[in-house]
Amino acid sequence: MIKLVIFLLVSGVQILWAQNRIFYHHYTTDEGLPSNTIYDIKESPDGVITLGTDNGLTFFNGQNFRNYNIQDGLDKPFIIALRYESNGDLLIGNYMGKLQRMRGNRFITLPENCESINEIAFRNKQLFLKSFDNNYNPATKGGTLGIFYRNFITEKPIQNYSFDYSGFYKKQISSNITFVKDAVFSVNNQQEAIFIENRVIKTSRISLKIPDEIPSVFKAIKKDNNILLFTNTLFCEVDLSGKIISKTKLPFPIINDTHRFHINLDQKGRIWLNLQTKGLFVFTENKWIRVNEKIGLKDNQNINNIFCDSKGKIWIATHENGLYCIPNFDINFYFTDSNLNFFNSFFEYQNAVFTSNRYRFYRIEKEGLKEITIPVKNEFNLSTLNRQPVFQRVSPDLQNTHIYKNIKGYLDEKSLSLKDGRILFFGSREIRILENGKTRNIPLKEPKNEKFYQIIEYKDQWLCNVGNRLFFAQLKNETLIEKSSFPNHPKGFISDIQLKNNTLLIAENNQLHFFNNEKLIRTISGINGIRLDIINAIFPRNNEIWIACVNGLFRFSEKGNVVINKYNFLPDNDVQSVLFFRDFLFAGTKNGLAKLNLRFLENKSASPEIKIRKASVDGRNINILNNFVQLQPDDNNLKLHPEITNYESPKNQLLEYRLDDGIWQKASQNILEVVAFPNGNHHLNIRVRDVNSDWNYLTLKINKKYPFYMTVWFWASVMLILGALIYYFMHQRIKKIRKKTEEEIAMNNKMVELRQSALSAMMNPHFVFNSLNAIQYFVNTRQHELSGEYLAKLSRLVRLFLNQSSEPYISLKDEISRLKMYVELEQLRFYPFAFNIELNNIPDPEKIRIPNMMIQPFIENAIIHGISHLQEKDGQIALHFKLTGEQFTIEISDNGFGLQDNQNISNHISKGIVIIKERLKALSQLYPDKIFQLQEKPFAINEIRKGHLVILTITLP
Repeated sequence: MIKLVIFLLVSGVQILWAQNRIFYHHYTTDEGLPSNTIYDIKESPDGVITLGTDNGLTFFNGQNFRNYNIQDGLDKPFIIALRYESNGDLLIGNYMGKLQRMRGNRFITLPENCESINEIAFRNKQLFLKSFDNNYNPATKGGTLGIFYRNFITEKPIQNYSFDYSGFYKKQISSNITFVKDAVFSVNNQQEAIFIENRVIKTSRISLKIPDEIPSVFKAIKKDNNILLFTNTLFCEVDLSGKIISKTKLPFPIINDTHRFHINLDQKGRIWLNLQTKGLFVFTENKWIRVNEKIGLKDNQNINNIFCDSKGKIWIATHENGLYCIPNFDINFYFTDSNLNFFNSFFEYQNAVFTSNRYRFYRIEKEGLKEITIPVKNEFNLSTLNRQPVFQRVSPDLQNTHIYKNIKGYLDEKSLSLKDGRILFFGSREIRILENGKTRNIPLKEPKNEKFYQIIEYKDQWLCNVGNRLFFAQLKNETLIEKSSFPNHPKGFISDIQLKNNTLLIAENNQLHFFNNEKLIRTISGINGIRLDIINAIFPRNNEIWIACVNGLFRFSEKGNVVINKYNFLPDNDVQSVLFFRDFLFAGTKNGLAKLNLRFLENKSASPEIKIRKASVDGRNINILNNFVQLQPDDNNLKLHPEITNYESPKNQLLEYRLDDGIWQKASQNILEVVAFPNGNHHLNIRVRDVNSDWNYLTLKINKKYPFYMTVWFWASVMLILGALIYYFMHQRIKKIRKKTEEEIAMNNKMVELRQSALSAMMNPHFVFNSLNAIQYFVNTRQHELSGEYLAKLSRLVRLFLNQSSEPYISLKDEISRLKMYVELEQLRFYPFAFNIELNNIPDPEKIRIPNMMIQPFIENAIIHGISHLQEKDGQIALHFKLTGEQFTIEISDNGFGLQDNQNISNHISKGIVIIKERLKALSQLYPDKIFQLQEKPFAINEIRKGHLVILTITLP
């Protein structure tokens, strides 16, 4: 007996089965479901899961629930049946209400009563409704399930059928109903409905008589080229010729105190069977497996429906327990009954995989974890030494003894098989070596109280990791001697080092470094957009590197990187250990163990689908049609609400956007915001992906209107108005110039006339007559020389007048010469009065040009009416020229009696002065920016002889 106990302790015995679970998602009202009671599940043509609940209709895209209720147009809030029509319309069955059709966001109420329908089907424009009914049967003292069908045919009475398997309803109902032996129709997911008429199966392509040996058929499902027929106790697979291929017993009869039943065939050919009060079962590998326990549901927690979507995921509608989704039935999770689910290590032994949760030892089997007793009572872990499994961290009394079968245990946490055959143990501040069956400590030449996390053989040396540094060491004279530090080693905490071919892998905090010949060649800190968060361990495998972190397991490989975490394939993110066994990956986490087929990782995940139909601008809601957004000039803050359909792993989703050809920016999962949107036409590029999928792109065309002052029409209007103004002003300018030109021409003509008048005034008959009389006098008195001189001067003066009469301006020099000649003639005629000319600030009279025939009339006026009447013969005439800038001043003064006291001023003289004034006025009009002024005033010599002063001020040309 003692020997048996010792054998059991040493060898181990099975004491407990720990259950395994399948990977699933669970959604409740906490995630946005309108109710935890769901009656039906369907998939829309664009892949959105549609749910009928007892609190309305909802659409689920993997992240958000879009809910509809009575206020949105539903007849009743209890949605018990759904069916999509070929055109995308949704038929909705309202409990005890009317059938409705949803088209877009609009609900249309139909005349058909729903009562308690369960399924909807179509055939040749006929509508069929299926209902369950359950009543108490006194004969069996239990519930009796009745299945009823109604056929709605246009303009014909409703046809009623009853599949009364027990015969209970035939006794209760006697009219207006046809009792049938088989289910009238069957619907599997979104497939074409299968109808049974008089024991003949009918679809659009199949007509098959049910073999006589098969009793009443509760449901028919097409599987590849065969038909599955479900009876009360078994299902039969029949080929299209009517031959029965196989018969399989159901786990429980369908009619057995069952309120509801549902049968579904998934894409991998597995049969899902829900028997209310009995459980949820799946038929795979030729056996029935109870599934409800694997997703945490008890047998009495009712399941209302099962649905397999187009991607192969199984959806489970429950009563008061929410919605379940099983993305992949082949992914298994393992947990212990003790809730000690920190799985820290594995090893392979005798074609089986074993694991430890630090305190217990398990063999992993399909059904679950099989616990095996071992003598180890403290915390331990599993490992491999020389390709042989070992137990590590056992108690000292179990050092180097067999723990399970022929598997030995060792005291230290880690071990290393050296090239010379010796075994090195470490994991604490001590190092031990096993040689010839004996273990001894290795002393350190310079102990530093450091823990040895890892030691590997590297280039004939030991590379030691003590956490915060790496160094090379050698064993010499049975003492460990530190030789040198690892060059360029990381500065953070080093959790693991591995040698893969010639590349040294060093895990430091959140980074993995690649070294070749002690030179850093690469560093990675994230994979597929997910950062590495505290690396626990590195697992090189073939051409891959697996990185276990506290936020998941990462595969780094040339054939494709993969991220595995609790949102897709793991029970928890904190991965402690990994084992590859055949085609499977085992991952131990802090809260459970996962087993998944590596083939799942060969293909990329399906890319999420994205739509954007709603947006808001500065708090104003807008709709998006055909991926086009119209913004007003003052719109600045654009918020888009993406609708992303992702059932793979929505929390692993990456959403990015960029404007035109800008830089990609990460966006929130629920909102995408672009601030300070520029004017004009733009493309907003949006992309979404799962961590293990390709990007899926969406482009929005956005037009932000320009302000009116920046539009083409505005500038066209401005240019038109500006052109009109320019035309107007140019026209006015041209008109003004033309008018001015005409005025100048008229003025010039007038000036010519005035010059002719001036010439006429200067060459007046009195002057000519008096000059001729003077010549005659000189001739008669035989003053021939004087008469000749007078005549010569007169002729020269006349010649000058005539030659210069056409010029508007003459030089001051010529004017002075002409005036001197004129005065000399008048001096000969009257008496030799004084005539003085003074030039002030005029260096060169030749360059000064003044209006022609402007001064002579005033000189003549001074002679004739000023000094010619003086008895004293002391007349004086002064001519003074002064230049100040461009202003030229001419002063003509005499010492005569003045104009006001002389009443004998002739019309001739008055006409000359008037001509000068008109010329000055004309010049002022012709040159308005120049000065042409005339002033006359007494010279004030004395009270009798007041004299006369004329001041002409002109602006030189």
